[in-house]
Amino acid sequence: MGWIWLVMGMVLLGVEVTRGDLYLFGFGVGAFLAALLSLTGLVPLEWAAFLGVGLGSLGVLRPRWLKRLNRGASAGLLDPMERMLGMQGEVVETITPVRAGAVEISGRRWLASALDDSEIAVGSIVEVYGVEGTTLSVLPVLLAQGSPAPKDADRGLKG
Repeated sequence: MGWIWLVMGMVLLGVEVTRGDLYLFGFGVGAFLAALLSLTGLVPLEWAAFLGVGLGSLGVLRPRWLKRLNRGASAGLLDPMERMLGMQGEVVETITPVRAGAVEISGRRWLASALDDSEIAVGSIVEVYGVEGTTLSVLPVLLAQGSPAPKDADRGLKG
């Protein structure tokens, strides 16, 4: 019966790899342990190992693993694009109302469009007020300092 446990372990871990939700991992490991224990000939011990490791991983290890895997989200860390909000950069390709230009922020070049559909010349310093896909919505810093900031509804991520 050991080969059945080996096949079951491979199938369970294979499915786990494709899904990645950590429900089947413990049962796959438990099946491999049961395959080793099948050498003893004690079938109840095989089942105890399979169920014990599988259920134990669900109740004890899975929550810890998920917490560790999701540490960034639970710590409130922002998506990389969200981190761009409020950053300043220099326009390296003119931004016009009809065509996105480019800005350089922290040594990286980004597509950018003007939040207020104005034209922003090369060399202008801009601040990021929103993100639409991979395009930043920006305003010149002088304009941003000289006029009221965009409403909160305008500032932020857009789908």
